[in-house]
Amino acid sequence: MTVGQNQGQGIVFVYLEPAGGWKDTSFPSVSITASDGLAGDDFGAAVAISSTTAVVGAPERTDHGRSGAGGAWVFDEQ
Repeated sequence: MTVGQNQGQGIVFVYLEPAGGWKDTSFPSVSITASDGLAGDDFGAAVAISSTTAVVGAPERTDHGRSGAGGAWVFDEQ
């Protein structure tokens, strides 16, 4: 997904079940992007969730000049 001008940066949408149940859900509760995201990172290609913590992967992230080295971000409910 394109974020700003960054094609393929990626984004994760979080849905929380409303009091009325899932039938009333049509919009995400939260969207998450990498603050340092770049075009082509593919942020959100992998997501792991445990309780209030989410780990989001970007397999195509360039790190220290190594293209496709990948990266992961940890988010915790605050």
